[in-house]
Amino acid sequence: MRKTPRKPLFALFYYDRRKLRLLFLANLAGLALVIVFGHALFAPFLPAGLFAVLLCFCSLLAAAYVHFFPQKLAIVTDEDIRLDRCHPLKWKNIAAAEETVVGPFRRRIIILKPTADFGCRLTFMQHVCRHLRFTAFSVPLYAMTDRDGQKIKEIIAERTTYTPL
Repeated sequence: MRKTPRKPLFALFYYDRRKLRLLFLANLAGLALVIVFGHALFAPFLPAGLFAVLLCFCSLLAAAYVHFFPQKLAIVTDEDIRLDRCHPLKWKNIAAAEETVVGPFRRRIIILKPTADFGCRLTFMQHVCRHLRFTAFSVPLYAMTDRDGQKIKEIIAERTTYTPL
């Protein structure tokens, strides 16, 4: 009897829109506060006040962009996993995966530990994070929905050694 061929894996995970909406609203409130109370705060220093308004406006634009245009968190296939805009990380180059909690808000992440002989070009942010608790390759579970978090945990556990929290 013939087995049906397994369907190729292609899973796409996005950042949680509700959390991005909160970021947008917080930036909108910050801009409103700077505009309303900016005259009282920055009256003697007009250039500093204009800079604060410009900075808040740019922050609001960035928050609006990530809220209105869905941002990809991870793309998972049978061969590799790609986090954000980084280079794909092949499953054969992952020695283990470990779920951990970081920071004062106890945010959960999955750390993907590459093999010892693994070498690839890192992005600027990966260079910054490679010696921190977040590491160069980590999946931020706090930034996705709970259902997506469970699904990506299952996928990672199927393909590498996974240590849950």
